[in-house]
Amino acid sequence: ATIIYVTHDQTEAMTLADRIVALDYGEVQQVGSPQELYDSPANKFVAGFIGSPKMNLFDADVSVDAGGKAKLTLAGADFGYTVSRSALNEGETVTIGIRPEALEVSNGQTVLPADTLEISGKVESVDRHGNISYVYADVGLADVLTVQILPTLDVRPEDAIILRVPSSRLHIFDSSGLAIRE
Repeated sequence: ATIIYVTHDQTEAMTLADRIVALDYGEVQQVGSPQELYDSPANKFVAGFIGSPKMNLFDADVSVDAGGKAKLTLAGADFGYTVSRSALNEGETVTIGIRPEALEVSNGQTVLPADTLEISGKVESVDRHGNISYVYADVGLADVLTVQILPTLDVRPEDAIILRVPSSRLHIFDSSGLAIRE
């Protein structure tokens, strides 16, 4: 038997569903298992809607070097990094998505792998929930970055923080909001 259950509560949908149809103003955005929508959102709407806390989304500018590699520079911040994605065009503005659990707090002393983005900032606040904590960090972008950490990590407001995320954990969306797949 098939049951169709309509809810605006994405946590409830993720918990109960075998398959989810994500709608935006009555238009189907993506159909798939809860894990498919979480791990591989088809577009920026699904990326921002599925997950709690929501995915961090930031605009980035694209430049392409002579070798054809795209360099992504996050708008309003002094860092960037190079990825090999043929779907990116010079001068384009894209959106980078990073799930809170994809970010790792670094001591800044270990060698940075070539395919890893490193972001420095300052802790604005910490929400402790017993088994998990969330850090809200100002990294020089329009919005603060939400980072999931273990509660044993001693992080306090005003602390300097270094965050790392491997390129394999980044989601990139083109200027129309569609996911760019490698």
